[in-house]
Amino acid sequence: MQKLRTRRACAVASVALSAVPAAAQDKPEVVTVVKIAGIPWFNLVEEGIKQGGEDFNLNASMVGPNTVDPAQQVRLVEDLIARGVAAIGIIPLDVAVMEPVLQRAQAAGIPIIGHEAPDQATKTWDIELIDSIKFGEVQMEQLAKQMGGEGEYIVFVGTLTTPLHNIWADAAIAYQEAHYPNMKLVTDRFPGADEVDTAYRTTLDALTAYPDLKGIIAFGSNGPIGAGNAVRERGLQDQVSVTGTCLPSPGRQLIVDGVVDNCYLWNPKDAGYAMMALTRLVLDKAEITDGMEIPGVGKVSVDAENKVIRANIIMEISKDNIDSLIDQGRCGPAPAGRPAARPDAHGKHGTVERWQRQAPSRSAPGPRIGPIPRRPPSSTSGASRSASAACAPSTPSISTSRSARCIASSARMAAARARSSRSSRAC
Repeated sequence: MQKLRTRRACAVASVALSAVPAAAQDKPEVVTVVKIAGIPWFNLVEEGIKQGGEDFNLNASMVGPNTVDPAQQVRLVEDLIARGVAAIGIIPLDVAVMEPVLQRAQAAGIPIIGHEAPDQATKTWDIELIDSIKFGEVQMEQLAKQMGGEGEYIVFVGTLTTPLHNIWADAAIAYQEAHYPNMKLVTDRFPGADEVDTAYRTTLDALTAYPDLKGIIAFGSNGPIGAGNAVRERGLQDQVSVTGTCLPSPGRQLIVDGVVDNCYLWNPKDAGYAMMALTRLVLDKAEITDGMEIPGVGKVSVDAENKVIRANIIMEISKDNIDSLIDQGRCGPAPAGRPAARPDAHGKHGTVERWQRQAPSRSAPGPRIGPIPRRPPSSTSGASRSASAACAPSTPSISTSRSARCIASSARMAAARARSSRSSRAC
Protein backbone atom coordinates (compact mmCIF):
# COMPACT_ATOMS: atom_id res chain seq x y z
CA MET A 1 0.00 0.00 0.00
CA GLN A 2 2.81 2.40 0.88
CA LYS A 3 4.53 1.60 -2.42
CA LEU A 4 1.27 2.36 -4.29
CA ARG A 5 0.99 5.76 -2.58
CA THR A 6 4.61 6.48 -3.49
CA ARG A 7 4.02 5.55 -7.14
CA ARG A 8 0.91 7.82 -7.24
CA ALA A 9 2.81 10.73 -5.70
CA CYS A 10 5.61 10.31 -8.22
CA ALA A 11 3.08 10.20 -11.05
CA VAL A 12 1.45 13.45 -9.87
CA ALA A 13 4.86 15.14 -9.61
CA SER A 14 5.75 13.92 -13.09
CA VAL A 15 2.53 15.34 -14.54
CA ALA A 16 3.08 18.67 -12.75
CA LEU A 17 6.60 18.97 -14.12
CA SER A 18 5.47 18.00 -17.60
CA ALA A 19 2.96 20.90 -17.52
CA VAL A 20 5.93 23.32 -17.42
CA PRO A 21 7.69 23.63 -20.78
CA ALA A 22 11.13 22.03 -20.70
CA ALA A 23 12.71 25.23 -22.05
CA ALA A 24 11.25 27.27 -19.17
CA GLN A 25 12.65 24.79 -16.64
CA ASP A 26 16.14 25.31 -18.08
CA LYS A 27 16.01 29.12 -18.16
CA PRO A 28 17.03 31.25 -15.15
CA GLU A 29 14.06 33.23 -13.83
CA VAL A 30 14.63 36.99 -13.98
CA VAL A 31 11.95 39.43 -12.78
CA THR A 32 12.17 43.21 -13.15
CA VAL A 33 10.28 45.44 -10.70
CA VAL A 34 9.32 48.74 -12.34
CA LYS A 35 7.92 51.98 -10.92
CA ILE A 36 4.32 51.47 -12.01
CA ALA A 37 2.60 48.83 -14.13
CA GLY A 38 0.20 49.50 -16.97
CA ILE A 39 1.40 52.85 -18.32
CA PRO A 40 2.72 53.12 -21.91
CA TRP A 41 6.38 53.62 -20.94
CA PHE A 42 6.63 50.44 -18.89
CA ASN A 43 4.51 48.48 -21.34
CA LEU A 44 7.33 49.14 -23.81
CA VAL A 45 10.01 48.30 -21.24
CA GLU A 46 8.21 44.98 -20.79
CA GLU A 47 8.36 44.31 -24.55
CA GLY A 48 12.12 44.79 -24.42
CA ILE A 49 12.41 42.53 -21.38
CA LYS A 50 10.46 39.74 -23.07
CA GLN A 51 12.48 40.04 -26.28
CA GLY A 52 15.69 40.00 -24.26
CA GLY A 53 14.48 36.94 -22.41
CA GLU A 54 14.00 35.11 -25.70
CA ASP A 55 17.34 36.21 -27.13
CA PHE A 56 19.42 35.52 -24.02
CA ASN A 57 17.71 32.32 -22.83
CA LEU A 58 16.09 33.84 -19.74
CA ASN A 59 12.66 33.29 -18.25
CA ALA A 60 12.13 37.06 -18.10
CA SER A 61 9.09 38.93 -16.83
CA MET A 62 8.09 42.30 -15.32
CA VAL A 63 6.00 43.32 -12.32
CA GLY A 64 5.14 46.69 -10.80
CA PRO A 65 2.81 48.46 -8.38
CA ASN A 66 -0.65 49.60 -9.45
CA THR A 67 0.07 53.04 -8.01
CA VAL A 68 3.19 55.13 -7.51
CA ASP A 69 4.11 53.57 -4.16
CA PRO A 70 7.66 52.53 -3.11
CA ALA A 71 6.26 50.31 -0.36
CA GLN A 72 4.59 48.14 -3.00
CA GLN A 73 7.91 47.80 -4.79
CA VAL A 74 9.47 46.58 -1.53
CA ARG A 75 6.79 43.90 -1.13
CA LEU A 76 7.31 42.73 -4.71
CA VAL A 77 11.07 42.34 -4.14
CA GLU A 78 10.43 40.49 -0.88
CA ASP A 79 8.29 38.02 -2.80
CA LEU A 80 11.03 37.52 -5.38
CA ILE A 81 13.58 36.83 -2.65
CA ALA A 82 11.26 34.19 -1.19
CA ARG A 83 10.87 32.61 -4.64
CA GLY A 84 14.63 32.43 -5.07
CA VAL A 85 14.73 33.97 -8.55
CA ALA A 86 18.03 33.97 -10.43
CA ALA A 87 18.21 37.77 -10.73
CA ILE A 88 16.14 40.88 -9.93
CA GLY A 89 15.85 43.97 -12.11
CA ILE A 90 14.86 47.20 -10.39
CA ILE A 91 13.68 50.61 -11.64
CA PRO A 92 13.11 52.26 -8.24
CA LEU A 93 10.77 54.96 -7.09
CA ASP A 94 12.88 55.70 -4.01
CA VAL A 95 16.45 54.43 -3.63
CA ALA A 96 16.42 54.92 0.16
CA VAL A 97 13.22 52.93 0.63
CA MET A 98 14.48 50.12 -1.60
CA GLU A 99 17.92 49.83 0.01
CA PRO A 100 17.12 47.45 2.92
CA VAL A 101 15.22 44.93 0.80
CA LEU A 102 17.88 45.01 -1.92
CA GLN A 103 20.50 44.32 0.74
CA ARG A 104 18.49 41.24 1.73
CA ALA A 105 18.35 40.14 -1.91
CA GLN A 106 22.09 40.59 -2.27
CA ALA A 107 22.69 38.65 0.95
CA ALA A 108 20.61 35.82 -0.55
CA GLY A 109 23.02 35.72 -3.49
CA ILE A 110 20.62 37.29 -6.01
CA PRO A 111 22.21 39.67 -8.56
CA ILE A 112 20.50 43.08 -8.85
CA ILE A 113 20.38 44.86 -12.20
CA GLY A 114 19.26 48.48 -11.98
CA HIS A 115 18.00 51.04 -14.46
CA GLU A 116 17.30 54.70 -13.65
CA ALA A 117 19.14 53.90 -10.42
CA PRO A 118 22.77 55.05 -10.65
CA ASP A 119 22.63 56.17 -7.00
CA GLN A 120 21.21 52.91 -5.68
CA ALA A 121 23.94 51.75 -3.31
CA THR A 122 23.08 48.05 -3.37
CA LYS A 123 23.26 46.71 -6.91
CA THR A 124 25.35 44.44 -9.06
CA TRP A 125 25.25 46.86 -12.00
CA ASP A 126 23.07 49.74 -13.18
CA ILE A 127 22.67 50.48 -16.89
CA GLU A 128 21.67 53.91 -18.25
CA LEU A 129 20.89 54.79 -21.85
CA ILE A 130 21.51 58.52 -21.51
CA ASP A 131 23.87 61.04 -19.96
CA SER A 132 21.66 62.29 -17.13
CA ILE A 133 23.14 65.80 -16.97
CA LYS A 134 22.93 66.29 -20.73
CA PHE A 135 19.39 64.95 -20.72
CA GLY A 136 18.24 67.67 -18.32
CA GLU A 137 20.20 70.39 -20.10
CA VAL A 138 18.92 69.64 -23.61
CA GLN A 139 15.32 69.88 -22.41
CA MET A 140 15.92 73.17 -20.63
CA GLU A 141 17.57 74.53 -23.78
CA GLN A 142 14.43 73.61 -25.72
CA LEU A 143 12.15 75.26 -23.15
CA ALA A 144 14.31 78.40 -23.06
CA LYS A 145 14.10 78.78 -26.83
CA GLN A 146 10.35 78.36 -26.77
CA MET A 147 10.09 81.00 -24.02
CA GLY A 148 12.46 83.43 -25.69
CA GLY A 149 14.92 83.08 -22.82
CA GLU A 150 12.76 84.83 -20.23
CA GLY A 151 9.70 84.37 -18.06
CA GLU A 152 8.32 82.09 -15.36
CA TYR A 153 8.29 78.30 -15.54
CA ILE A 154 7.53 75.25 -13.41
CA VAL A 155 9.05 71.75 -13.25
CA PHE A 156 7.36 68.36 -12.85
CA VAL A 157 8.97 65.08 -11.74
CA GLY A 158 7.39 61.67 -11.22
CA THR A 159 7.80 61.80 -7.44
CA LEU A 160 9.99 63.90 -5.19
CA THR A 161 12.13 60.80 -4.55
CA THR A 162 12.36 59.34 -8.09
CA PRO A 163 16.14 59.25 -8.57
CA LEU A 164 16.76 60.19 -12.20
CA HIS A 165 13.82 62.56 -12.55
CA ASN A 166 15.28 64.74 -9.85
CA ILE A 167 18.80 64.51 -11.28
CA TRP A 168 17.43 65.71 -14.62
CA ALA A 169 15.50 68.49 -12.91
CA ASP A 170 18.60 69.60 -10.98
CA ALA A 171 20.63 69.67 -14.20
CA ALA A 172 17.94 71.59 -16.08
CA ILE A 173 17.54 74.22 -13.37
CA ALA A 174 21.31 74.67 -13.03
CA TYR A 175 21.57 75.10 -16.80
CA GLN A 176 18.83 77.74 -16.75
CA GLU A 177 20.49 79.65 -13.93
CA ALA A 178 23.82 79.63 -15.77
CA HIS A 179 22.58 80.46 -19.27
CA TYR A 180 19.16 82.11 -18.97
CA PRO A 181 19.13 84.42 -15.91
CA ASN A 182 15.92 86.12 -17.07
CA MET A 183 13.99 82.90 -16.64
CA LYS A 184 12.53 82.16 -13.20
CA LEU A 185 11.48 78.92 -11.53
CA VAL A 186 8.43 80.16 -9.61
CA THR A 187 8.09 77.35 -7.06
CA ASP A 188 9.48 73.99 -5.98
CA ARG A 189 9.13 71.12 -8.44
CA PHE A 190 5.82 69.26 -8.51
CA PRO A 191 5.34 65.48 -8.31
CA GLY A 192 2.86 63.77 -10.61
CA ALA A 193 4.59 63.45 -14.01
CA ASP A 194 4.03 59.67 -14.08
CA GLU A 195 0.25 60.11 -14.14
CA VAL A 196 -1.75 62.03 -16.75
CA ASP A 197 -4.55 63.08 -14.40
CA THR A 198 -2.28 64.27 -11.58
CA ALA A 199 -0.19 66.36 -13.98
CA TYR A 200 -3.36 67.75 -15.58
CA ARG A 201 -4.96 68.82 -12.30
CA THR A 202 -1.76 70.26 -10.86
CA THR A 203 -1.14 72.25 -14.05
CA LEU A 204 -4.63 73.74 -13.87
CA ASP A 205 -3.90 74.91 -10.33
CA ALA A 206 -0.50 76.30 -11.33
CA LEU A 207 -1.98 78.20 -14.29
CA THR A 208 -4.43 79.83 -11.89
CA ALA A 209 -1.82 80.60 -9.24
CA TYR A 210 0.80 81.92 -11.68
CA PRO A 211 -0.99 83.90 -14.40
CA ASP A 212 2.34 84.97 -15.94
CA LEU A 213 3.53 81.38 -16.39
CA LYS A 214 5.27 80.87 -19.76
CA GLY A 215 6.78 77.40 -19.54
CA ILE A 216 6.37 73.87 -18.18
CA ILE A 217 9.03 71.16 -18.26
CA ALA A 218 7.95 67.68 -17.16
CA PHE A 219 10.30 64.79 -16.39
CA GLY A 220 8.06 61.72 -16.48
CA SER A 221 6.43 60.14 -19.53
CA ASN A 222 2.87 61.26 -18.73
CA GLY A 223 3.74 64.73 -17.44
CA PRO A 224 3.82 66.59 -20.78
CA ILE A 225 0.52 64.93 -21.77
CA GLY A 226 -1.29 65.95 -18.58
CA ALA A 227 0.21 69.45 -18.67
CA GLY A 228 -0.57 69.79 -22.38
CA ASN A 229 -4.18 68.78 -21.77
CA ALA A 230 -4.53 71.52 -19.16
CA VAL A 231 -2.83 74.19 -21.30
CA ARG A 232 -5.03 73.31 -24.27
CA GLU A 233 -8.18 73.33 -22.15
CA ARG A 234 -7.38 76.84 -20.93
CA GLY A 235 -6.61 77.96 -24.49
CA LEU A 236 -3.08 79.03 -23.48
CA GLN A 237 -1.01 77.14 -26.05
CA ASP A 238 0.16 80.44 -27.55
CA GLN A 239 1.32 81.70 -24.14
CA VAL A 240 2.62 78.59 -22.32
CA SER A 241 5.25 76.25 -23.78
CA VAL A 242 5.33 72.60 -22.67
CA THR A 243 8.24 70.21 -23.14
CA GLY A 244 9.71 67.20 -21.35
CA THR A 245 9.78 63.43 -21.60
CA CYS A 246 6.95 61.61 -23.37
CA LEU A 247 6.32 58.77 -25.80
CA PRO A 248 5.43 59.53 -29.42
CA SER A 249 2.18 57.56 -29.65
CA PRO A 250 0.27 58.94 -26.62
CA GLY A 251 1.76 62.40 -27.11
CA ARG A 252 1.35 62.56 -30.87
CA GLN A 253 -1.70 64.79 -31.24
CA LEU A 254 -0.47 67.33 -28.71
CA ILE A 255 2.93 67.50 -30.42
CA VAL A 256 1.51 67.69 -33.96
CA ASP A 257 -0.88 70.46 -32.86
CA GLY A 258 1.97 72.39 -31.23
CA VAL A 259 0.50 72.25 -27.73
CA VAL A 260 3.51 70.25 -26.54
CA ASP A 261 6.84 71.25 -28.06
CA ASN A 262 9.67 68.82 -28.77
CA CYS A 263 9.99 65.95 -26.29
CA TYR A 264 13.08 63.92 -25.40
CA LEU A 265 13.57 60.33 -24.29
CA TRP A 266 15.39 57.10 -24.91
CA ASN A 267 13.72 54.02 -26.28
CA PRO A 268 12.16 52.12 -23.35
CA LYS A 269 12.24 48.89 -25.35
CA ASP A 270 16.01 49.26 -25.60
CA ALA A 271 16.18 49.77 -21.84
CA GLY A 272 14.34 46.53 -21.07
CA TYR A 273 16.40 44.65 -23.64
CA ALA A 274 19.70 46.04 -22.34
CA MET A 275 18.79 45.02 -18.77
CA MET A 276 18.34 41.43 -19.95
CA ALA A 277 21.59 41.50 -21.96
CA LEU A 278 23.43 42.72 -18.87
CA THR A 279 21.70 40.12 -16.69
CA ARG A 280 22.92 37.36 -18.99
CA LEU A 281 26.49 38.68 -18.76
CA VAL A 282 26.28 38.80 -14.96
CA LEU A 283 24.83 35.29 -14.68
CA ASP A 284 27.59 34.02 -16.99
CA LYS A 285 30.17 35.84 -14.82
CA ALA A 286 31.45 37.71 -17.88
CA GLU A 287 33.89 40.59 -17.45
CA ILE A 288 32.32 44.05 -17.76
CA THR A 289 34.84 46.43 -19.34
CA ASP A 290 34.88 50.04 -20.52
CA GLY A 291 34.16 50.38 -24.23
CA MET A 292 32.49 46.99 -24.56
CA GLU A 293 29.31 46.61 -26.60
CA ILE A 294 26.00 45.74 -24.95
CA PRO A 295 23.48 44.20 -27.37
CA GLY A 296 20.76 46.68 -28.26
CA VAL A 297 22.63 49.82 -27.17
CA GLY A 298 26.13 49.45 -28.63
CA LYS A 299 29.35 50.72 -27.07
CA VAL A 300 29.14 51.77 -23.42
CA SER A 301 31.28 53.50 -20.84
CA VAL A 302 31.77 51.63 -17.58
CA ASP A 303 32.19 53.21 -14.16
CA ALA A 304 33.51 50.17 -12.33
CA GLU A 305 33.80 51.94 -8.98
CA ASN A 306 30.12 52.95 -8.88
CA LYS A 307 28.88 49.95 -10.90
CA VAL A 308 27.21 52.13 -13.53
CA ILE A 309 27.18 51.41 -17.27
CA ARG A 310 26.21 54.24 -19.64
CA ALA A 311 25.23 54.60 -23.26
CA ASN A 312 24.11 57.95 -24.68
CA ILE A 313 21.04 57.56 -26.90
CA ILE A 314 18.95 60.69 -26.46
CA MET A 315 16.06 60.83 -28.92
CA GLU A 316 14.35 64.06 -29.94
CA ILE A 317 10.65 63.89 -30.83
CA SER A 318 9.21 66.73 -32.91
CA LYS A 319 6.24 67.23 -35.20
CA ASP A 320 8.65 66.58 -38.09
CA ASN A 321 9.78 63.09 -37.06
CA ILE A 322 7.07 61.75 -34.74
CA ASP A 323 5.21 59.77 -37.40
CA SER A 324 8.45 58.27 -38.66
CA LEU A 325 9.37 57.13 -35.15
CA ILE A 326 5.94 55.59 -34.65
CA ASP A 327 6.12 53.81 -38.02
CA GLN A 328 9.51 52.35 -37.08
CA GLY A 329 7.85 50.90 -33.99
CA ARG A 330 10.68 52.25 -31.85
CA CYS A 331 8.50 53.88 -29.22
CA GLY A 332 5.12 52.19 -29.30
CA PRO A 333 2.34 51.38 -31.75
CA ALA A 334 0.70 53.92 -34.01
CA PRO A 335 -2.58 55.34 -32.71
CA ALA A 336 -5.70 54.25 -34.57
CA GLY A 337 -6.71 56.47 -37.45
CA ARG A 338 -3.36 58.26 -37.70
CA PRO A 339 -2.55 59.89 -41.05
CA ALA A 340 0.28 58.55 -43.19
CA ALA A 341 3.79 59.28 -41.94
CA ARG A 342 5.80 62.25 -43.10
CA PRO A 343 9.54 62.05 -43.83
CA ASP A 344 11.83 62.21 -40.82
CA ALA A 345 13.62 65.57 -40.93
CA HIS A 346 15.95 64.71 -38.05
CA GLY A 347 17.67 61.59 -39.34
CA LYS A 348 16.98 57.92 -39.10
CA HIS A 349 16.25 57.68 -35.37
CA GLY A 350 15.52 61.26 -34.35
CA THR A 351 18.82 61.45 -32.48
CA VAL A 352 19.57 64.86 -31.05
CA GLU A 353 22.14 66.40 -33.36
CA ARG A 354 21.02 69.98 -32.97
CA TRP A 355 18.83 71.98 -30.61
CA GLN A 356 17.38 74.35 -33.21
CA ARG A 357 13.70 74.94 -32.70
CA GLN A 358 11.27 73.83 -35.37
CA ALA A 359 8.50 76.33 -34.64
CA PRO A 360 5.17 74.51 -34.53
CA SER A 361 1.90 76.02 -35.65
CA ARG A 362 -0.36 76.64 -32.68
CA SER A 363 -3.88 75.34 -32.86
CA ALA A 364 -7.12 76.38 -31.25
CA PRO A 365 -8.21 74.62 -28.07
CA GLY A 366 -9.27 71.06 -28.74
CA PRO A 367 -10.07 67.86 -26.88
CA ARG A 368 -7.83 66.51 -24.15
CA ILE A 369 -5.53 63.62 -25.00
CA GLY A 370 -5.70 60.69 -22.59
CA PRO A 371 -8.37 59.46 -20.18
CA ILE A 372 -9.79 61.97 -17.71
CA PRO A 373 -12.28 60.26 -15.36
CA ARG A 374 -15.42 61.97 -14.14
CA ARG A 375 -15.81 63.22 -10.60
CA PRO A 376 -18.83 64.15 -8.49
CA PRO A 377 -19.63 67.86 -8.01
CA SER A 378 -17.23 69.58 -5.63
CA SER A 379 -17.07 72.82 -3.75
CA THR A 380 -14.47 74.37 -6.04
CA SER A 381 -15.43 77.67 -7.54
CA GLY A 382 -14.90 79.98 -10.49
CA ALA A 383 -12.48 79.21 -13.29
CA SER A 384 -10.86 76.40 -11.34
CA ARG A 385 -14.18 74.51 -11.13
CA SER A 386 -15.06 74.96 -14.80
CA ALA A 387 -11.59 73.99 -15.94
CA SER A 388 -11.32 70.80 -13.88
CA ALA A 389 -14.90 69.61 -13.58
CA ALA A 390 -14.15 66.44 -15.51
CA CYS A 391 -11.36 65.25 -13.20
CA ALA A 392 -11.28 63.01 -10.18
CA PRO A 393 -10.31 63.18 -7.44
CA SER A 394 -10.57 66.91 -6.83
CA THR A 395 -7.64 69.19 -6.08
CA PRO A 396 -8.53 72.18 -3.91
CA SER A 397 -9.16 75.41 -5.82
CA ILE A 398 -6.25 77.81 -5.46
CA SER A 399 -6.48 81.53 -6.12
CA THR A 400 -3.72 83.67 -7.54
CA SER A 401 -3.10 85.22 -4.15
CA ARG A 402 -2.12 81.93 -2.54
CA SER A 403 1.56 81.33 -1.98
CA ALA A 404 3.82 79.01 -3.95
CA ARG A 405 4.12 76.85 -0.85
CA CYS A 406 0.38 76.23 -0.91
CA ILE A 407 0.56 75.19 -4.55
CA ALA A 408 3.34 72.71 -3.86
CA SER A 409 1.41 71.35 -0.89
CA SER A 410 -1.68 70.92 -3.06
CA ALA A 411 0.31 68.94 -5.63
CA ARG A 412 1.76 66.67 -2.95
CA MET A 413 -1.74 66.06 -1.54
CA ALA A 414 -2.94 65.21 -5.04
CA ALA A 415 -0.11 62.74 -5.51
CA ALA A 416 -0.88 61.12 -2.15
CA ARG A 417 -4.54 60.72 -3.11
CA ALA A 418 -3.50 59.24 -6.41
CA ARG A 419 -1.63 56.44 -4.61
CA SER A 420 -4.94 55.12 -3.27
CA SER A 421 -6.72 55.20 -6.62
CA ARG A 422 -6.02 53.72 -10.02
CA SER A 423 -3.38 55.65 -11.92
CA SER A 424 -4.27 57.31 -15.23
CA ARG A 425 -3.32 55.24 -18.22
CA ALA A 426 -2.75 57.09 -21.46
CA CYS A 427 -3.28 55.19 -24.73
